[in-house]
Amino acid sequence: MFPDYSSELPVVIDVNGTPLYFEIKVDEFSWSPISSIRDAVDQNAEAGEQSIVRTGLWKRTRGNWTLGENQDYGDEPGDSEELQYYQSRGINPWDQRKLFLLNDVEQKRTTANTTGKLVAVDDRVYWLDGTTLRYDTTPEGSGGFTSVVAGTFTDITQYGNKLVAARGIDVRIIDNATNNAFSSADADYVLYGNGRLIGMHDNELFELDSVGAKATLFTHPNISFVWKGGVSASNGIYVFGTAGLTSEIYFIGIDDATTSLFAPYTAAPLVPNEEVHCLYYYGGVIVIGTERGFRLANITGNGHLSYGPLIEVGPVKQFAGDGEDLWFTWTNYDGSYTGLGRTRLDRGTDVLVPRYASDVMAAAQGTVLAACTFESRQYFVVSGNGLYGTIDNKVATGWLNSGWITYGTSELKEMHSLDVRHEPLPAGSSVTGKLVKEDLTKTTVVTSTATNAVGKIADVSPKFTTEQIQIEIELARATNATVSPEFRRWTLRAVPMPFKQSVFILPLLFTSVVEMGRGQRVRQNTLNQWNALRALEAARTLIQVKIGDVSVDCRVDGVGIQPGGVHSWSNNAKWFEGVVMVRFETAETIGS
Repeated sequence: MFPDYSSELPVVIDVNGTPLYFEIKVDEFSWSPISSIRDAVDQNAEAGEQSIVRTGLWKRTRGNWTLGENQDYGDEPGDSEELQYYQSRGINPWDQRKLFLLNDVEQKRTTANTTGKLVAVDDRVYWLDGTTLRYDTTPEGSGGFTSVVAGTFTDITQYGNKLVAARGIDVRIIDNATNNAFSSADADYVLYGNGRLIGMHDNELFELDSVGAKATLFTHPNISFVWKGGVSASNGIYVFGTAGLTSEIYFIGIDDATTSLFAPYTAAPLVPNEEVHCLYYYGGVIVIGTERGFRLANITGNGHLSYGPLIEVGPVKQFAGDGEDLWFTWTNYDGSYTGLGRTRLDRGTDVLVPRYASDVMAAAQGTVLAACTFESRQYFVVSGNGLYGTIDNKVATGWLNSGWITYGTSELKEMHSLDVRHEPLPAGSSVTGKLVKEDLTKTTVVTSTATNAVGKIADVSPKFTTEQIQIEIELARATNATVSPEFRRWTLRAVPMPFKQSVFILPLLFTSVVEMGRGQRVRQNTLNQWNALRALEAARTLIQVKIGDVSVDCRVDGVGIQPGGVHSWSNNAKWFEGVVMVRFETAETIGS
């Protein structure tokens, strides 16, 4: 605490608990804020958002989401990708500057089974429902898959315009609905590719010729190992199997001279306890579906695989490709929906990390066992639930979440306004912009419903400050349920609220004797005062300065004497008397 000299001297500086008292030259006192926004220089050839003055409102804009989801932070400097977002459901993000609703799904048939597989062949879709083989030539209709192929089956695979089915005790050819005998070889799984039909039974891998004769390719030395599937590629055939939770992928090459198959060998070491469920060859890479997600793998010399990071989406049981899109099973995307995700391998966010997003989903929960595409529609099977397929109607509503927006700083921001832009809306549809706060509560800021407008902007009300915020865009379909609104961009404006600092300059009168208001005289050593202030300048420690009735927490930023500031020596002739200019920098305080 300072001694109570406030009525005698206007300025008191605390030096480690010892007060120094000063008169000041009031006409040279100054106080000014330090700007919290640095000057910006735009060196780009064309003006753009970087050209806008950064004082006042700051803004963030997004109008392209084509790198898909799974980015927690939307604008971290040097780390975030502007074309990526956090999460969506019911939204197609694959067109630049356009979001629209995905098609809805309906349940085609229920099931109590917990295994399944889908294969499309020519004009029909086959569904291995447990051990029952169902099919439908018009799966787009409701209540389908009532037709059944006689027998019980363990696996199916496309065989040109036919289907090959394993039954454990033999292999059958399914031609449309006809079940034809083909091979008496015991087979649990079958694979067709590169003109070869591969059978699998326990730890034995074999080839079946055109009349069903068996030729063993490889018997795994581990009797607990079970071959389970594979895929054909441009360079040969890849097969996989498991022993417990550990899987292995093998490559089978083809002799160019004799067309015979080489003995299989390991194509890539796999992560322990990451069980492989399926393989798919797409766009020149092998896609590996596992219990934890999927990986892309490049084919290297001699058929070896070099795979990339795990895309963690839960168990991937089957893939389905159509054009540039590859769908994968995505179990329990959230607490309400399960279904398919979609990836495009032409462009990614890193080496062997493709862009992907959630896709068609059912309002259900359960492991997604199978997936296929047929006549530009997607189908999937949910364990113990049923088979679903897309319909012409769009989902009733869909949403996309930006991920956290920080404006590139941890300082507080006051949310100001949200602007949404879209194509003129079809009747009955809407676009809604929401803000998701740090406690995950949501506030609706703007809703656009006008059919003759291309957007709407609204102030955030009531205003609030936050370090980070998420933007959630929600689309609602039109009165015509087959029509979706088309969203173009959002822009969020905010006011930065950084901690504020000021600088002030005290023109301190250095005198050997200070006259108090009640006739008291206090002797001071001006050299000691000078040394004390210089020590504070060097230490940059926080001190308290009292100016009149105002106390300020601050640091000494500079001590100096201007020309003409000295008028005499002190009494002991060890230093000067005169005016010493001391520059102080206030401690940070929260803006409000």
